[in-house]
Amino acid sequence: MSRITITNRQRAVKLDHSLLKRVVRDVLRHEGIEEADISLVFVGDEEMHALNRRHLAHDYPTDVLSFLLDESATETGRSIEAEIIVSTEFAAQTAPRFDWTTDEEVTLYVVHGLLHACGYDDLTSKEKSRMRRAERSALKRHGLEPRYRGRK
Repeated sequence: MSRITITNRQRAVKLDHSLLKRVVRDVLRHEGIEEADISLVFVGDEEMHALNRRHLAHDYPTDVLSFLLDESATETGRSIEAEIIVSTEFAAQTAPRFDWTTDEEVTLYVVHGLLHACGYDDLTSKEKSRMRRAERSALKRHGLEPRYRGRK
């Protein structure tokens, strides 16, 4: 059983809560997460900048932050509690460079942040390749094709 809460602290983008929850449930199922408590928080660049300074000592806004708050094993799989924070302003500014909508960019950020919470990383080229495959697979199941051209 998964509990997904959405907190919207921005006004730049109208969010499709239903789609975002479907995507989260799908990723959790495919990653073998039996139980989850996922908090999706949508903010603007100013708040994301402050969160980056406070938690990562980065003096700039980013697309997504992911915090795994708890992880445990259950009889049938894993259980996680995580908070995924997305900057919708960052998505709105970035999406046109990759020829897709802000909604699609936001969905990519949610998937990316959730995969981090599920244990993926992207620090090495091997890890990044694995992460990209998982992102593509998750997005494809929802009719989306990520465009990574020129992305770091």
